[in-house]
Amino acid sequence: MPAQSYSSRLTAREGIRPINNLISLDKYYKTCDSLLNQAVLYEFGGDVVNHYVALYRFTSVILETLPKHKSFKEEQWQKIHNKYKKKCLSCFDKMEALKAEVNALEPAASVQPAAPVRPAAPVRPAAPVRP
Repeated sequence: MPAQSYSSRLTAREGIRPINNLISLDKYYKTCDSLLNQAVLYEFGGDVVNHYVALYRFTSVILETLPKHKSFKEEQWQKIHNKYKKKCLSCFDKMEALKAEVNALEPAASVQPAAPVRPAAPVRPAAPVRP
């Protein structure tokens, strides 16, 4: 099996979030706005990995999580959702541009060196038995 890229491992770690139907879609969209704001802060701070992850979280919530909400099919939410889907398109472009940079920044700790072979512990001779 080929090794996964660092960006693939980051996105796999995030996974799809379960939806809570008790929370209104309005709150979810506010959370999405916060995720976009975080992404902008990471971008200006030069934190490429967290910028990529924040964009991924935003797109994941919009495209995978929110459609499972019980109120999602209501017309008022469809109009709002379409606006956010357009934002996702620009996020995809940014994520594609960041992907190569993120993969180049893979932490050295994730590349496991081969375990050193340690010599066996010396065996002590048994003490002589005294009669």
